[in-house]
Amino acid sequence: MNMPATFIQQETWPHDQVFHDQEKSAEILINGLQSVIHDYQHLLQSLRVEHYCASPDGQSSIGAHVRHVLEFMQVLAAQITDGVIDYEARAHDVSMESNPLAVADTLSKLLTTFRAQIETYGLYRLLLLKETAVLGHPRVTTTSSVGREILFIIQHSVHHLAIIKMKTDALGLHMRPDLGVANATKLYRAETQS
Repeated sequence: MNMPATFIQQETWPHDQVFHDQEKSAEILINGLQSVIHDYQHLLQSLRVEHYCASPDGQSSIGAHVRHVLEFMQVLAAQITDGVIDYEARAHDVSMESNPLAVADTLSKLLTTFRAQIETYGLYRLLLLKETAVLGHPRVTTTSSVGREILFIIQHSVHHLAIIKMKTDALGLHMRPDLGVANATKLYRAETQS
């Protein structure tokens, strides 16, 4: 397959607008990270350890989902400097599945780290992303950016909050009704209910 060298024609890329908005976009992404980290911290403070470790549906526990999300954040934070992101290099530290206080502390530190990295590298720093797209095939390397990967972290975290919300409901715990609802869904609901 003959791929084009560039995916965006130079004359169609609004360079001035993109780079002018970088500071505002960085602020919005930091606010998004802060919001999702706050949701996780509130969740962790609201759960007893036995609920955090429970698996009401026989599947992964709440702690397993939180650990999974945390490790995606840790990988990105650790690898932005090198510019090569490999989410498959997660630690799979199962101790985080039973220690919600340690997770809450780690989340606070990660927010500080991401702030510093955005300030240092900006949103448009090119990153290489390594991933297994199909089992039994070579890994794929593609391009991304700091901003895109932070947006992915936010969306991935919200997605897992939705799964966690189902688990807390199954345990009879009452969490915020909009916990784990994607921003696009919230906007759609607001538009259709008006």
